[in-house]
Amino acid sequence: MTRAEYNKFFAACDKYLDKSRFFLDCHETDPEYIFGYSKLRRLGTVFRQISHETLTQRNEIFMDIIILDNIPDHHISRIIHSKICNIIKTILNAQLNIKSNNPIVRLRSKLLMLIPRNAVFSILYSFERINNRKDAELCRVYTYTPASGWGVPTKCYKKYRDIKFENHKFMCFDDYDSYLKYAYGNHYMELPSVEKRKPLLTFPNCHLGTYLGRKSDLKDFDYEQMKLGKLYLQKGIKKENSSLKGKEKAEEINNTAIENRDEIVRFEREMIGKSGDELYITPPVYVLYGSNIEVGENFYANKDCIFMDTSSIKFGDNVIVGPRCCFYCAGHPIYGGVRSQDNDYFEFTLPIIVGNDVWIGGNVIVLPGITIGSGSVIGAGSVVTKDIPSNVIAVGNPARVLREITKEDEIKWKSLRDEYYKEKKRFEEFGI
Repeated sequence: MTRAEYNKFFAACDKYLDKSRFFLDCHETDPEYIFGYSKLRRLGTVFRQISHETLTQRNEIFMDIIILDNIPDHHISRIIHSKICNIIKTILNAQLNIKSNNPIVRLRSKLLMLIPRNAVFSILYSFERINNRKDAELCRVYTYTPASGWGVPTKCYKKYRDIKFENHKFMCFDDYDSYLKYAYGNHYMELPSVEKRKPLLTFPNCHLGTYLGRKSDLKDFDYEQMKLGKLYLQKGIKKENSSLKGKEKAEEINNTAIENRDEIVRFEREMIGKSGDELYITPPVYVLYGSNIEVGENFYANKDCIFMDTSSIKFGDNVIVGPRCCFYCAGHPIYGGVRSQDNDYFEFTLPIIVGNDVWIGGNVIVLPGITIGSGSVIGAGSVVTKDIPSNVIAVGNPARVLREITKEDEIKWKSLRDEYYKEKKRFEEFGI
């Protein structure tokens, strides 16, 4: 889709996308993301693409959302434009080659990775804005080499029509034939001779299990069901995939003397999946796996918090969690006749996402599949049963939005902060 259509799509996802099931992955939503287009991911799944093992970005099953931007009409400008695009692509994709067998390629990749990714994306976004100011004959994905020529005709994306296939409706180019002729030639419907036929993709020495991120023989069915967000039986999960390790690490933290803060933080970093530079969770703390918890920069949680991380629990930057808060990814069937099975209980699991600059008061319970937007405050004792938007105060059982956080709040608290630093400076200078 064109940049204009993508902007509408991005806004629609932010407003209407079921965030308990799907996630729009791009640099704006995932700082580790390296591609110049987006991916719509299915939460609770695992998909590790060959050659992408070195990437630290998300790895759920995805559908590419391809974004096309205008390119200059003048031939010389197109050459310069193409060179700049290739440089940006090379820098962003450096992480893909960090384990190359070629030492020169590895060294080049390490040097390129020193360039701040935010700076590269800032240049890319500026480049996009400049070239999209006016209409152009051709367009392309800036970080993906066109299959042929400089790009594809912009006119192909100006008009669409619906087609039906097997009782499903799809949207496609109104003049798809012109697009295919441009991309593959006037005779694109004719098969080439056998000796000229080449496979589009080859997959040497791999199997489907590699792509799904699991063993193809499915030795641990219930564990796989849990990772996929489907019904599973806890007793069916094999010991090597059980939550025992996470519980043991939490026990090690809880048995460490409270004055040994550095040792506690070291154990906590070993327990959770990902953390920023500043982290502290006041013991005692309780987890299932621990490895499914990710926290951003400057994360703090008070004592007696419970993280039932059968799915992912992700916190943004500058998050404060009060004492005795509970984050429950796991749930059970509502219908009692299904809940109990084979002397066990069926479970399902959904991810929890907490944005940046969130304050969660004491004794708050967050249920499976919940997203709490950035800048929001959850009042003490609340039970969060539905998503909470950004920049609001939500309280109660179930938690409901009390009011928005306003400009008046910003002015008030910035004034109090400035007064604090003014008083502190006076104290340090004069002792009063």
